[in-house]
Amino acid sequence: MPFSFDKIISSDDVLIDVQVILELLEQKPELWVFDNNQPQFVIVRPDDASITKVMSSEYGKSEVSKMKIGKFVQEAFRKLFHANILPPDELISLTSPEYSKIHFNLNFSVLKEYNPKQTLDIQKRDDKGYNRYYGYLLSAYNKEYLLSSQWIENLHRGKFEQWFKQWGRILEDKT
Repeated sequence: MPFSFDKIISSDDVLIDVQVILELLEQKPELWVFDNNQPQFVIVRPDDASITKVMSSEYGKSEVSKMKIGKFVQEAFRKLFHANILPPDELISLTSPEYSKIHFNLNFSVLKEYNPKQTLDIQKRDDKGYNRYYGYLLSAYNKEYLLSSQWIENLHRGKFEQWFKQWGRILEDKT
C-alpha cells in the first residue's frame, strides 16, 4: 500500500479544535501524527454506522441523518439561545462541571461564561492549553457563553438527546 504524505500532521495540529480534526478526517480516511519527525499514532475516521439520530433543520424535530454530534450540539444550542428557551438557572447549571458530568458525561462544563476582560483564545482553552470550547459566543440574559467542543459520538449523543428532548419540545411549541 503506497504511503501518502498529505496524511501527515504534526502533534501540534492535534491540539487544535476537535472539529478541525473531524473536518480533516472527512477529506482523508486517516491522519498520521508525527512528533519530532517520528510517527506517534494514527487517527482514523469513524464509520458512518456510528452516526445515528440528529436534529433536522426544523426547530426541535429529530430525524435519521449523518450529522455528527458536535454539529448537532452546536445547532441545538444556537436554536435554544436564539429562541431564548433556556432559563437562567439552567444556564448556571450548564456552567457546572458536576452537572455536565452527570447529565452529559462530559469532563468539562457544557457552557463557560465569557469574561470580556480576557481574550477569547485564552478562555476557550483548559489549564494545559488545549482547546475545549468553540471560538464563538452564545448570548442570553446579558451574558455570553462559550460552548464545549468536547463531544464524542458514542459517549455523549444519548445523554445529550435525552437532555435536549425537554427543551426541544418547548422550542417546537414556540415556533
